[in-house]
Amino acid sequence: MKNQILGIVSALFALFILFGCKPDKIVLEVYTSDILKASTESVVEVPLTATFSIMGEDEDGNLPKASAVAKRYLDMKAEFKMSKGDWGDVMVIKCSVPMGTPEALKTYLAANHRPFALTINDSIVKLVATEHLKTLNQDLGGINMMLDVNMPAKSTIVRFIGDMAEAPEIKAFAVFVDNKPEIVFRKKIARRASFDIDYKGGDASIYSEIAPQFQVKLQQELINGRGNSRTPATDDLDRDRYIAP
Repeated sequence: MKNQILGIVSALFALFILFGCKPDKIVLEVYTSDILKASTESVVEVPLTATFSIMGEDEDGNLPKASAVAKRYLDMKAEFKMSKGDWGDVMVIKCSVPMGTPEALKTYLAANHRPFALTINDSIVKLVATEHLKTLNQDLGGINMMLDVNMPAKSTIVRFIGDMAEAPEIKAFAVFVDNKPEIVFRKKIARRASFDIDYKGGDASIYSEIAPQFQVKLQQELINGRGNSRTPATDDLDRDRYIAP
């Protein structure tokens, strides 16, 4: 009886380790000039750091196998690091995700099988799963049928870094900004300024059902590539509009 109970506990523990690799935290670093470039020119790679908590021991050696599979779906410079946490091991993955318009991403993803991407559609930028996530999970299932990648993360943080002379405006709903809750957040981000928008992915959050997303507003001359060539008189007459792909 005791052995049977231990067997059940061990099985449940293994399921807890393997079932649904859901990140504790994802951090994306987005420069404002990269949003402009990705919306008007070409796909831009955005740095991403994902942190996973691994409970218990990986007695079957599944983690190295899973890491080898995951590397096939990430950029060439992707890094996997393991460290000790309070309740088990912590795995940190540093990689990048492509950002671009749907049309540009369709071509890019045909040659680069990334499981996630930042899509720019009109003014909206979303972190979404691509068709390659399904293939990744199928490959992981070949190692262990309970092993896969689940989203959203418990916390998805987009770190905005301003690097443009003309400050774009960022807008998001039901988020935490620099640890402060905001129902409607709206702010221009000047050059050398930065702030973090945190999308909580818990069961009670709206972002457990919809993709983390934000809205970007740039001035007309940036869309047209005129930079700072306008005179002060025409500055007052320009109209802001949202990024169009």
